[in-house]
Amino acid sequence: MQIYLPIFETLDVAELRWMVAGGWAVSLHGAPRMTVDLDLVVDLEPPAGQELLEAFRRLGLVPQLPVPPQNLLDASLRRRWQEERGLRAFSWYDAANPLRIVDLVLALPAPFEDLWQRRAMFSVRGRRIAAVSRKDLVAMKEQASRPRDLEDLRRLMQSRDDEPGGQRS
Repeated sequence: MQIYLPIFETLDVAELRWMVAGGWAVSLHGAPRMTVDLDLVVDLEPPAGQELLEAFRRLGLVPQLPVPPQNLLDASLRRRWQEERGLRAFSWYDAANPLRIVDLVLALPAPFEDLWQRRAMFSVRGRRIAAVSRKDLVAMKEQASRPRDLEDLRRLMQSRDDEPGGQRS
């Protein structure tokens, strides 16, 4: 997770609302697994979306798709990408460090505000990290239904969070 700390710090300094999803969230919720990329759920509504693009630019992150980054801020275009192309996430990479990959999750099981209200907070190496709730993570994994997602679901169901709200230190 060390490789992603500068991203967390930059998003926090920009006062953006973000949550970890995907494999990192699976690990935070008690079913550790290896993953390279970082899946994030981020508020893309104005003006937050523009601030996110600026934060990613400062971090040296560039889109993997050959489209202008600004296109990500168009909600109708994001819906079209999901419906017509099955795009579940918009990927970014760091040209200076190709192991640093960030996927902005587009396929959400509920509106961002609902996910934000249910988020779980974790402490990792003294840093507070928001993650999608266990319930929302399960919904995301069920929705994706790829073999790795089904395995994550199985492992999540076998693990358990002993602390209320999924909070862990």
